[in-house]
Amino acid sequence: MNRFFKAMCLLLVPAWVQAEGVVADRPGFSTGTHTLAPGQLNVEMGYQADMWDSNTLHTAPLLNLRTGLAEDLELGIAWAGYQVFDGESSQSDVTLALKKRITMSADYNLSALAQLDLPTGDGSDNFSETRVLGGLLWDKALQADWGLFGVLQAESNYRVDERELNLQAAIGTNQSHSEKIGSYVEVLTDVPLTYSGDAVMILNAGLTYLFDANTQLDVYMGGGLENSDTDFIGFGFARLF
Repeated sequence: MNRFFKAMCLLLVPAWVQAEGVVADRPGFSTGTHTLAPGQLNVEMGYQADMWDSNTLHTAPLLNLRTGLAEDLELGIAWAGYQVFDGESSQSDVTLALKKRITMSADYNLSALAQLDLPTGDGSDNFSETRVLGGLLWDKALQADWGLFGVLQAESNYRVDERELNLQAAIGTNQSHSEKIGSYVEVLTDVPLTYSGDAVMILNAGLTYLFDANTQLDVYMGGGLENSDTDFIGFGFARLF
């Protein structure tokens, strides 16, 4: 389940709250529906610690670079970076992503997401081991400062010498408490489709602080609700150029 905890993407303060300025895709399970305009660049970085029993896995810099390719279409290049466990480090794969806005309105948004992990990290020896993901992202404004968001996506991943398929769904709620402070709570479930195993459910929650119009800070934590004994905590920032 570490791939979820090292994911770079979650809508924290949605497009209807921050119509202008930075809108981050970090730090949880689901990217937001917002896409950058052509010429804009988002730089997002962070740190995360995953904990189980007496073990801790450290991951940084959780780098995510996003830029607008065309109206309602953006490119993302993500690299979780280095993972340090028990004094030894390893490198993660590089992820390429395309996000396309399908529907945009004052109270409802829908986007499509496609991701491809390139076998650049430790443990990825050939292209057959790449991870492919596709999904739909949505958000719904309930009030001016409160809304729902979620994602439904399918993932094809290489496990135990075979390519397998699993389904992931997340739903959450977010709220703007002031012009600078926002919060969210999200639940993710991961269901295996073509291999044996139990479905996993994870809770993730956090706070965001809008330092200025182009800089957002975040802190978050969570853990397994069902069939997962891993807890995690992290922090980071996003900067719009």
